[in-house]
Amino acid sequence: MRGMLKKTLISIPIFILVATIVVFFSFEVFRTDGLLFKPLFGMGQVLRAVKCRIYVDEVFAPKAKMFKMDRLVDGSSVDMLILWLPTDKKPYLRDILIIDRKNNTVGLPNSDDASYGLYLNCYLFQARGADWFVPFSDRGEKGWCFNPRLKIGKGVISFSLPGEELFSYRTIRIEFSAKV
Repeated sequence: MRGMLKKTLISIPIFILVATIVVFFSFEVFRTDGLLFKPLFGMGQVLRAVKCRIYVDEVFAPKAKMFKMDRLVDGSSVDMLILWLPTDKKPYLRDILIIDRKNNTVGLPNSDDASYGLYLNCYLFQARGADWFVPFSDRGEKGWCFNPRLKIGKGVISFSLPGEELFSYRTIRIEFSAKV
């Protein structure tokens, strides 16, 4: 009996220490990269990469990714594609563009850079609110009043981008081998 009490008294501090470390680690991960947890709590979604070939200024960009978005985080049905373009010229080392095929427009997300995260090079984590965007053609305060000349054809999407102050490239072309 006395040996069991001794084991219990030793086990309790060890359990408390382990539990404290786990709780601290969980809060730290949520604070620094909470995007991973947002889909679990209905505050985001995970999108899978689509197989395609992406060309930036007519040069194949093997690290660029395309993701299909069938619904907004709130469940509303959409037909959008999200383009992930790595770049060394921006703080988050990538540009995000959203193509709305239903409304035939393209633009930038109306969210901060931390609302997107690429994991395992094939999953895009998207926070709530990051599924809305501002079209380049928008004439409002956030728009550019720019016609991107978006063309959506069978197996190909192409468009232009506004001035150099926003992007270091001018054109995007996406080729799909299968229907997306």
